[in-house]
Amino acid sequence: MPKPKPIKTPAPVIVIGGANMDLKCRIGGAEIMATSNPGAIALTPGGVARNVAETLARLGLPTGLIAAIGRDALGEDLMAATGAAGVGMNSVLRGGFATGSYAAVLTRRGELLIGVAAMDATQRLTPAVLKRHRGELRRARLIMADCNLPLATLDLLIRFAAEADVPLALETVSVPKVKRLREVLHRRLPIFALFSNRAEIAAITGKDTGGRRGLASAAGWLHDRNVRHVAIGLGSQGMFVSSADGKSGTIVPSRRRRIIDVTGAGDAAVAGTLFGLLRGFDLTHAAICGQAAAALTAASERSVSPKLSSRALLRAIGKMRTRDR
Repeated sequence: MPKPKPIKTPAPVIVIGGANMDLKCRIGGAEIMATSNPGAIALTPGGVARNVAETLARLGLPTGLIAAIGRDALGEDLMAATGAAGVGMNSVLRGGFATGSYAAVLTRRGELLIGVAAMDATQRLTPAVLKRHRGELRRARLIMADCNLPLATLDLLIRFAAEADVPLALETVSVPKVKRLREVLHRRLPIFALFSNRAEIAAITGKDTGGRRGLASAAGWLHDRNVRHVAIGLGSQGMFVSSADGKSGTIVPSRRRRIIDVTGAGDAAVAGTLFGLLRGFDLTHAAICGQAAAALTAASERSVSPKLSSRALLRAIGKMRTRDR
């Protein structure tokens, strides 16, 4: 595993999208549907973009967040906790609206049984709001956005990043939200990295992603539309990664040995992979960083592990390599 390169510029990564509070309900025994189950409930900061931003900040990268957070009790807690983790919060949109929330029901093993997202606040991140931050975005080292954003905002962001020559990474979030990306991708504007899962990639490309050949075909479809790096989350199997330079078709295995709560593990995989790419690693080695970050997060009760750091990440990777020998 190559050593991380020192950061040569103080330019931050700007992360745009969902920020909310997660209500995690963990069932204590065998789940019984349509009735009350004994268990435990916790409230922790969450949201795709916010989770990625906090993970990047904990890994030592200067990071700013553009999100919509209400001036309610949940919003105040969310602002304080995210800022305390090292994320720049000066560009967050505040107002008299309700802060986003996400309720997850987890099995006793920490796997997601069902989730409900109330993310209306993110719809306030309109193109007009984003235009206020053009100077900040133009100076960014990388822009990362999730598909909780309104389609018009995503469209503007993709065009802006291409014109400003700033690398742009996208996380697709869900099948309903990702289908609208297909039209945008047909314009073939450059996208540095796209993070998704099997179902979401199938919805974008129309490809059968059930096997490795299907994953490679879907990645090829995206490369043809000017997506440089494609990373497809495979859950417990890890991540399929492919780069437009021809180094494609690699599955980086999952390293989750101890699972307490999977919430946020996918976002950690995205952030860890971006951390590796920004430090000069090739996509495969960057994805190893991503799987290590996901493993650390899945072993935590929080949506972002407070134990995350670049040192902890590299130490975890070293332990993984030792076990593999």
